[in-house]
Amino acid sequence: MYLESQLQLPSPLQEIKEWSDSNTQYFIKRDDLIDSYISGNKYRKLKGHLIYYFKNQRKYSDGIVTYGGAYSNHLYSAASACKNLDIQMTAIVRGLEVDMNNQTLSHVVQCGTEIIKISRTEYRKKDKGEVVSRLIKNGNYLIVPEGGNNNHARLGVKELVNEIYNTLTPDFICLMSGTGATAEGILNEIKGSQTNLIVCSAVRDESVKQRILQQDAYNQVVWRDELWGGFGKSRPDLINTMDQVIKETSIPLEYVYSGRLMAHLTLLRKENYFPNHSKVVIIHTGGLRVSSH
Repeated sequence: MYLESQLQLPSPLQEIKEWSDSNTQYFIKRDDLIDSYISGNKYRKLKGHLIYYFKNQRKYSDGIVTYGGAYSNHLYSAASACKNLDIQMTAIVRGLEVDMNNQTLSHVVQCGTEIIKISRTEYRKKDKGEVVSRLIKNGNYLIVPEGGNNNHARLGVKELVNEIYNTLTPDFICLMSGTGATAEGILNEIKGSQTNLIVCSAVRDESVKQRILQQDAYNQVVWRDELWGGFGKSRPDLINTMDQVIKETSIPLEYVYSGRLMAHLTLLRKENYFPNHSKVVIIHTGGLRVSSH
């Protein structure tokens, strides 16, 4: 795919030397470095959809329709990818009241994406709602679900796992989860192996938790609930921990995903959670923002 010639792939797998010691080695998969705009697990989940789109381009002559909130990393990355690949994109945005001038949506608009705002009630219905069903009925669109969460997402996630295993065999893979697509994809690739998956939730959604745990046939998943007030919320203890990790490691973080993940890992390290001689791989799922294109 042409887009990939512009990206840093495979992304670096760096040892966090400030954390590693004779008992435990910590590594971080720097998917945030894939690209400034199409980074982290957003690229991983988009790749399969984009390949599928180009294989069926005649069928989807009006482009791509996808979903997200006013600050959606998925919309931000999808709009960037569609601009680079000359794909027309329509974004269904949750909430009639959203600020079109925020950093996310202003970037999406700059990428040439059409934005359709719908009510939160309508949004819950997705393509079964009046606005979206009328749009789909009158056009030929590939529908990419919120967060890219379907089987097409698995291609990029499989490549992520392969990149890790090409360097080392981890005892633990740790990631932050929103819709659960990346966690599901990783679990599918490591099932039955010696690797455990620590999933730290960014949302308070019991359905995501149950969906992933139901697929855990080999008891490899350790689930950690959201701890800091709900999605996108912050507390002084979270921000202080994140700032301390940035100071220690020089790894850039944000508080919605990557900062929360490193705060969870800080707690686990204090608990001496990991057995001696463990290799722990942390997935940096991106979400960092730049000010302009």
